[in-house]
Amino acid sequence: MPHKIKNLWSQIADYESLLFAWKEVKQRKTTKPAILRYESSLAVNLDRIESSLVDGTYAPRPHREFWIKDPKPRLIQAPYLEDRIVQHAVCNAIRQPIQQRLIAQTYSCLVGRGTHRCSEQFLRYLDDTRWQYALKLDISKFFYSINHASLIAELDRHINCRKTLALLHLFIRANGGTCGLPIGASTSQILANLALNPLDHFARRELKLTTYLRYCDDMIALFETAEEAHTAMNGMCDKAAEIGLTLNSKSGIHYVPDGVDWVGYRHWRSKRLIRKRTIKAVRRNAPGCSLETAMAYLSHAKGTASVAHVANTLWRHAPEHRCRIHWWIREHSPSLYPQLP
Repeated sequence: MPHKIKNLWSQIADYESLLFAWKEVKQRKTTKPAILRYESSLAVNLDRIESSLVDGTYAPRPHREFWIKDPKPRLIQAPYLEDRIVQHAVCNAIRQPIQQRLIAQTYSCLVGRGTHRCSEQFLRYLDDTRWQYALKLDISKFFYSINHASLIAELDRHINCRKTLALLHLFIRANGGTCGLPIGASTSQILANLALNPLDHFARRELKLTTYLRYCDDMIALFETAEEAHTAMNGMCDKAAEIGLTLNSKSGIHYVPDGVDWVGYRHWRSKRLIRKRTIKAVRRNAPGCSLETAMAYLSHAKGTASVAHVANTLWRHAPEHRCRIHWWIREHSPSLYPQLP
C-alpha cells in the first residue's frame, strides 16, 4: 500500500486556500443576497473561519434539508455558507491525493473521469465479442446508508493528518446517526468514492473482473456466461455487506446483444444512443431553453448516434441559439451540416 497522505492541514487552514474556496462557492451566485452580504465583510469572515480552524473551535452547523425530484424524490441536506467554504477548501486539498488511491476504472466527480470517459471505456470492452452478459449492480439508498465506521476506517488507512481527519469526521457525523452522507455537501462525493474503494479492489483483485467499471454507486462488469456473472454477483453482495451496504433490486444480469443501459447511454457493440427519457426531455425543454441547457444537451449527445436528432430538435425549437449551435456542430460534428434545415 502507498504511503499515507500527509501535510494536508496547511492547505486547508490557510487564508489563501479559504479565499480560493470562496471564489468557487460564489460561482454563478454572485447576485444572491446571502453572497453579497457575506462578501461585504469577506476578509473579516474568512479570517474568523481560519482562526476557528487553527484553534480547533470550528464546528459545522446542521444541514438545511429540502426535497427535490431527480427524477425520483431525494432528500438534499445542504451545508450553510461558511461550511461550504470549508468543505471546498478540504476538497481542494484531498481530491487529487484521494483520486490517486482509487482504481483507474472508477468514475464520477473525479478529474478527467466523467460519463463520456466511462461510456467510452465500456464501449472498448464491448469490442471483444466474447462478452455476452453484463452484470449491473447498484447500492440500495447509497448516500443514506454509507456506514460511518467503515468510511472512517478507510480514511484512516489513507490519511495521516490528525487535524484533517478530525475535520472530515465532523462532516461525516454532522447530522448524527451511524450511517449516511448528506447529498448536497461537496465533501460527500469524494467520501462516497472512498467508501466503495474496498469493493472496487475486491472486484479487480479478488474476483479478477477485468471489465469492471464503477460510476458513483453503479457498477458493471462483462462476462462470457451467465453462471460467471451470478458467481460474481454473490461475491460482490457479500463484500458489500462487510462494509455495511446492500445491493438493491435493480441489480441483475443483462444480455449484451439486447443493449446495455449505462451512465446515461444505451450501448450496443456498433453504436451508442442517449436514453429515451433524455430524448423526451430535449423535445420538452428545447422551446425557450437557455444557451447553457442547449449546450449541455449537445455535449451529452456528442459521439452518439443521437447527436443528429438532438441538434435538429434544438435547431428547430431554439432558433435564438442557432449561431452557437452552428459553432458547436462545426467544432464537434461537422458531418451534421448537411442535415440541418
